[in-house]
Amino acid sequence: MTAQSKTGWLPRPLVKANSGRCTELSKIGVPDILKTEASDTPGLDRDNNNIGCNKVR
Repeated sequence: MTAQSKTGWLPRPLVKANSGRCTELSKIGVPDILKTEASDTPGLDRDNNNIGCNKVR
């Protein structure tokens, strides 16, 4: 992950992507968002299987 010109690693559940659109999240490498992850926002889990954006590839 790169932010503010610094590169490093973070545990995925702590990553909070500001985009609320599945296509944008998939482009930055955050597909299949679980309800427990920081990037989960209402509307991402359209098929109600507790995994957001899992249909976007």
